[in-house]
Amino acid sequence: MKKISLLVATSLLFAGCVTTPTHDKAMSSSLAATSQGRIEDAIADIDNQMLANKNKKANDFLLNLEKAELLRLSNRYQDSLAAFDIADAQVKAWEETTKSGAAKLGGQIGATLLGDSSRQYEGQDYEKVMLSTRMAMNRLSLGDLDNARVDIKRTHEREAIIADARAKTVSKAEAEAKAKAEAKAKEEAQALAILEAERAMGIDICSNPSTKQQIKKFLTEIGVLHIQSLNRD
Repeated sequence: MKKISLLVATSLLFAGCVTTPTHDKAMSSSLAATSQGRIEDAIADIDNQMLANKNKKANDFLLNLEKAELLRLSNRYQDSLAAFDIADAQVKAWEETTKSGAAKLGGQIGATLLGDSSRQYEGQDYEKVMLSTRMAMNRLSLGDLDNARVDIKRTHEREAIIADARAKTVSKAEAEAKAKAEAKAKEEAQALAILEAERAMGIDICSNPSTKQQIKKFLTEIGVLHIQSLNRD
């Protein structure tokens, strides 16, 4: 029973934090088989999902992670590496895109929240790192120490790429928030200048949008709004 529990826990390791209705439903049969210790049946179920719809799921990131982990637990390390390689190819593509500065976090969020089939799912950060770590463990089990070292090195490099990507995402969000705040402050300064012009002229123009726009344009042209903004600073 302890072994079966360990198998289920390990099988859920990769997909456990990315549970969407789409993926949960797809994995229900294989997870049930795993919980009963029927690892080969679980692997066969994943294979059937990959072959469905003219092999559209053959390169599915999560399915290959699940399959690779089940194969690893069955001591089929070489076959496990083959499945991990398919998932790893997608992470490598993400890394190249990220290095070029073209990665978009929003799209990945859509893949997680809207269902894995909404777009190509490229993995959460922890999955990317765990993937290369698991590959190293497989190679150690096969006695391939040299390539295991390569995978460990890739793990450290991958962590650095992820950290840089997230830092850029935060920096971009902060810059956008600052730009919005500055735009709002400018609008408030313009509105205040218009109200002060109304009081100085001793007239009520609030009910006349056309007149207000004309005064706003005039004040902008003569630099009053710019001066008002400087005074506020």
